Parts: sequence; structure tokens; C-alpha cells
Amino acid sequence: MMRLVALLALLLPLAAQAETPRRCTAFVPTVSCNAATGAPVVTLSNTLAGSFDPDQIRITSLTPGVLAIPNPANPLALQLSGAKAGDTVELDLAAVASNAGAAEGLDTCCMGRVSVPIPSGFVCERPRALSLATSCLATPAGVGALDVVCEISLHYEGPVLDAGAALALIDAPKGADWTLQGELLASDNWSC
Repeated sequence: MMRLVALLALLLPLAAQAETPRRCTAFVPTVSCNAATGAPVVTLSNTLAGSFDPDQIRITSLTPGVLAIPNPANPLALQLSGAKAGDTVELDLAAVASNAGAAEGLDTCCMGRVSVPIPSGFVCERPRALSLATSCLATPAGVGALDVVCEISLHYEGPVLDAGAALALIDAPKGADWTLQGELLASDNWSC
């Protein structure tokens, strides 16, 4: 009889634990860099058992000037457009974890705010790409002379250059008179 009482005393706490509903645990943000776009990427992870239904995830930025753009392949990975080093981005999150509820077939709804600190020394830049193309046409300019008109096309993609960035033509042939026509515009993408 004593053994039966001891066994029941051991089983009751285990049964009570099994019936306790599981709650959503906090999401943990990890910040990395998308080198193709030059924007920070935050990946949210959670230790909650079960998997998050991609169709039941909604994440929006509460930080003015910052957009949270989800990755279609992984909605818990977001590109943070407009976020800079040292910022703390506030996200509003609602997600459903399938089969993570108190019993099989029950889901758990997770919602709330997630603070994402962007480290103060964080640097994320698009790689720089520079291409050059030339096209020249020579026309007679008199006896023994030619006028040569060359079009030089320069295309740049990458981070915004400093306002003092300069373009120079070097190694001009002796006696050549260079005239630069066109305008150099400093922006994310430019050509002249």
C-alpha cells in the first residue's frame, strides 16, 4: 500500500506538468549584413517547440524611417531598410507556431514587440561595381589632321561616394586637347 501511495505522489506532479499550457518564448534577434543590398538583416529565432507557419507571420517596423522587408523564403529573416549602426529598431510581431500548443494539433500564438539593437560599429555596404566603355569616331580636320571624338561611358553602383569624390582623365596623348562634356551625378547609381 505504501508503494502505491508513493507512486501516485510521483505521477500527480508529472500529470500536472504535462497539462500546463506552453507559452510563447521571446524571439531573439541576430543582425547580419546583406552585402548585395548593403542593408542590415535581422533573423528572429525562437526556442518554442513547433514550427512557425509562414502564412501566419506578420512583422512591421515601429521605428520611423525603417522598413522591415521579409524574405519570402524565410519570413523570420527581415531586411531593415533605413536602419543604421547604433539604431535600435522596434518591431511588432505576430506569429503562429503550429503544433506548439498544450496538446497535439494545438497552435500557439506569439505576439508583441521585439527590440533589435544594430551594433554601433556595424558596417554593411554594397560591393562597389565600376564599368567603363569607350567609343571613338575620327573625322578629317584638314591636311594631315583628324578630329577624334570619344564617348566614355562610366557606370558606378555601390555606396554613396563622398561629396569630394573626383573623376579625372589621365594619360592623355601629348598635344591632345581634352574637353570633358557631361555631368557627374553623385548618388547610389550614376553614369555619365
